[in-house]
Amino acid sequence: MVSVVMIDSRSDSHPEWVGVAIESVKNQIYPCELIVVKNTDRKKTIGKCWNEGVKESSGNYVLFLGDDDWITRDYISVLVQFIDEKANYVAYTTYMTAFEDSTGNYAHIGRITTGMWRKDYLVSHPFNESLKKGVDREYIEEAIKDDQRYLIVGHHFGYFYRKHEDYSCAGKITFFKDPKNLYIATTYRAFIDPIAERLKSLTSVYIGPGSLETEMADNAKLIWAEWATNHAVEIADYKCSAKKILRVHAYDAFGEAIKYLDFSKYDKVIFVAKHIMDYVQRYAGKLPNAVLIPNGVDEKRYKIADNKVQGNKIAWAGVLANKKGAQLLLILAKSFPEYEFHVACRYSDDDIAELITRQKTDNFIIHPYQYELEKFFSDKTYILNTSPREGCPVTVFEGMSAGLCPLVYDWVGAKDIFTEDNVYGTEQEFRKILESVEKPEVYRQRILDKYTFDEMYAKIETIVKELL
Repeated sequence: MVSVVMIDSRSDSHPEWVGVAIESVKNQIYPCELIVVKNTDRKKTIGKCWNEGVKESSGNYVLFLGDDDWITRDYISVLVQFIDEKANYVAYTTYMTAFEDSTGNYAHIGRITTGMWRKDYLVSHPFNESLKKGVDREYIEEAIKDDQRYLIVGHHFGYFYRKHEDYSCAGKITFFKDPKNLYIATTYRAFIDPIAERLKSLTSVYIGPGSLETEMADNAKLIWAEWATNHAVEIADYKCSAKKILRVHAYDAFGEAIKYLDFSKYDKVIFVAKHIMDYVQRYAGKLPNAVLIPNGVDEKRYKIADNKVQGNKIAWAGVLANKKGAQLLLILAKSFPEYEFHVACRYSDDDIAELITRQKTDNFIIHPYQYELEKFFSDKTYILNTSPREGCPVTVFEGMSAGLCPLVYDWVGAKDIFTEDNVYGTEQEFRKILESVEKPEVYRQRILDKYTFDEMYAKIETIVKELL
């Protein structure tokens, strides 16, 4: 859970502003609590108020929100996603977007919010209670000076600062519109970021959170909805002159939102796997705008380790969750004690963490979540997939690029992507793969033949050029 700490200094003078701030917290899609520190008489410093709020908080993370500001409903979920993936960072934040009530104008400004912090760091490093202003800036500077990791994303989304005359810098903010030809809306950026970065050489690109930003949509030539979730329904129904692309992965195809999605309102619907496309078309009907573009990986980021020796080490990497086959992973480790199961992960929730801690065997070896997998893969022989459902699994492709033998569970569509002799559904089939491993170059070549990033991007670029 996330604790949102808000200093109430304006409920007497501007209750409507405070109401908007509170409502934005109540509407968050991620579980959070709101802690209001009363300071309408302004006798306490900001640092003292924040320390009081931290002391009262019960969440693992703490976000500080101005009582005249507001946040989009997915803002906290995005921050949590990023800070969860960066275990060595103490905070994560974004730049502000300023807005002006009188004109309705918006401006991206190069000023950061106070950010979302790990509570344990805030407890051990309280705010300076003597400063009358600049407490957030001093705190960040001290954290960085103390060699702490403070991550500032290089774009604006989700945090809106209200411009008003009693703020000393208000007059320095210049409002403007910054339209981009391609507007990408996504709830999860890992897969789209490298594509967007390459597309910037073709056209101007803006990446926003899942919730629709109407100003960007109205000025864009092309809108890309990444994932078939609620925001894709919203974008499909939004009337504007822009062409529209939707990309469907795997889990989103089985979600609730897809039942309400009108695919005909998209000019192109990209599927990353044939079995996902077939599943959607079984109930949505034949989609003339559908196109199959499998995921691809940048094979240049991976190489077969020098003097690689085939051994008994099995790699598993990702978020350990029920939907990723946590129970099957435990069973396999118990069934094959002569092999080492090296699991680089973070847990989806406390239940999974407790399950793994209680049931894991000595050959089930936990590693921290890995952001760069090449080193982790270097001394492993196998890359394991245990999911009951997948689309086009990038992590397995990355392992194969490093010469690892794929051990892929027999989910629907697995044999359309991987050779049948690398897909298992029983312990006997699993053992057969373990005992018939080929040279690392064989697995890497399969990626080079069909699943490179360049091949995927070339197909995407053709569509984008066509629609711009």
